Amino acid sequence: MTHLANVLREMQHRSWHTWRKESLETTTDEKNRASKIRAAGEMDTLLCKWRASLPPEHQIGTSSAADVQLAPQWAFLSFYYYQAIIVLYRNALLLDWNELKREADQYASGEIWYLRLRNGPQLCLEAAKEMTNLQVMVTEAGEPTFLHLATSPLAAAYVLAIHIRRQLSSILSRTHSELMKAAMAISRQRYPPGAAECLLHRHLDTLEQHIVQLLADTASRSSIELYPQSAESNIPLLPLTSAAPSNPLEPPLAPWESFEWMSWDWNEIFPQT
Repeated sequence: MTHLANVLREMQHRSWHTWRKESLETTTDEKNRASKIRAAGEMDTLLCKWRASLPPEHQIGTSSAADVQLAPQWAFLSFYYYQAIIVLYRNALLLDWNELKREADQYASGEIWYLRLRNGPQLCLEAAKEMTNLQVMVTEAGEPTFLHLATSPLAAAYVLAIHIRRQLSSILSRTHSELMKAAMAISRQRYPPGAAECLLHRHLDTLEQHIVQLLADTASRSSIELYPQSAESNIPLLPLTSAAPSNPLEPPLAPWESFEWMSWDWNEIFPQT
């Protein structure tokens, strides 16, 4: 746990230093991009080395065989590892993923963290899924633990919602939607509707309804495109080609230039003094 705390502190320091250096120095966009990519890759490497150093009984990624009642330390370490991965990569979900890969190819080829950085959005999604599964296990165990009393999978719900919005046509979108609903349901339980929490519940309700409606609209549109009705009869006409139609509901891709940094949120969570 102490090692993990040191890793998180180092992540905060490196991200803050990179942002600070860019704000104070006059450098080219190319150098700034390379600096941010390298900082993200180095932070990912720190997390990977920490994870590899864990003893067998605390290895992360074995949730299907774990008993949270018998392994509270494993559950604690797993939760904060997933949280760190989400904080590191969640803003990558908002970028053009093809552009992100091109940037990684240009500035990170040959680095040990190259493939992980190139696959940042998927790593973020997997962390959100695992965090939700972990929180479901903790909740269904029915015993008060630190994770049950002091944490919630709100970050996972955010990642799942954004990923669904970006990949509406994916055959896994509804599976991700159910995980998102589970994460939201647990978050509502952790924060009962009091005076201050009512706004959170309303926001979660609005977000959930938005995603559900998007999926329903996408399913309806896909059905119409696959089986268009003839103008003269109610017999569905099969498409002449198997080419996938463009998805009009897909949101516009955010350009790299619209982000000042990829995910320097440690700076906000733990302000520098």
